[in-house]
Amino acid sequence: MTVLRDLVVLDAPDQGSATCLVCGNDILAGEGVTVQHGDRTLRFKCPGCLSRFEADPERYLAGQAGGCRKGDTTTPRQRVALRLRASPGAQGQPA
Repeated sequence: MTVLRDLVVLDAPDQGSATCLVCGNDILAGEGVTVQHGDRTLRFKCPGCLSRFEADPERYLAGQAGGCRKGDTTTPRQRVALRLRASPGAQGQPA
């Protein structure tokens, strides 16, 4: 796991349209989240996409996009716990 010490969120309302590095969805001009990562400016559709990038930057910098979780700020561990609770046979539910 990489610690991103050089990740700086920018107030950049003048950014043009772009494609989200994480989900691959279009980002309209002036929307999304813009960050400076080293000498690169990166764009994300939403804070959830930024969180996913922070969890696995190598994946996304290598071009492996995933689906968007627009507005989702839950951690991967929380998502697993939610899936387990919702699965049949989990904690008293019929299988």
